[in-house]
Amino acid sequence: MMENLIIVKWEKIGLAISLIIILIACVVEFCGVGWIKDHPTIMSSVTGLACGFIATIIVLYLERNYEKTKLQKYYLKYSGTYIRTDIGQDNTVESNLVDMRKENLDCAINISYVGGHEFSLIINYWKTKKAQARGFVEFNPKDKKSGKGNYRYVIGEGYIGQFGVLELNWDEIKEEMIVIYRHQYPREIPFNPDANRGWEVWKKMNHTKQQTGKMIK
Repeated sequence: MMENLIIVKWEKIGLAISLIIILIACVVEFCGVGWIKDHPTIMSSVTGLACGFIATIIVLYLERNYEKTKLQKYYLKYSGTYIRTDIGQDNTVESNLVDMRKENLDCAINISYVGGHEFSLIINYWKTKKAQARGFVEFNPKDKKSGKGNYRYVIGEGYIGQFGVLELNWDEIKEEMIVIYRHQYPREIPFNPDANRGWEVWKKMNHTKQQTGKMIK
């Protein structure tokens, strides 16, 4: 990200310098300075380079704008409201997941496109605690179907400040996100290390269901 910002910054500086050079060349040409008349090739070369630089900046801008629009159109299918349809922990028997599923299934998740390959997340957990986590995820630029990110609880008694990492994988056929999470703080070690790892399934709601579904505050 930073590299792109630096390039754009220097492009702006170069564009400004090029325009100044062209303006000076026009003024000098109009005023008919003697030295310039005796060396027209030098001035032509300088103005030609300035015009070429400006043309290059325009082409780069158009290419970046095209790629930006292309990414927005592709990632549009990921943005929206999801409902958690499954959740679990590694190496944990089903009988020990009853309360977890009761508290977390059907909770809403919102995925919003930020730009580039990045998305912001609003994730609701634990109905009785009304807990909520915020996070960010960046998708792989190559396949654009898998992403990695992090989350942190911002609402919920006893949960605020807890955080972890997650991986998202898009299932094109089922239109759902398969989520692998790893809770980093607090960690349940040495009693049950697997309680720190698990999975979730987020099912995307269609437009009609989003109008009547649960709203995310």
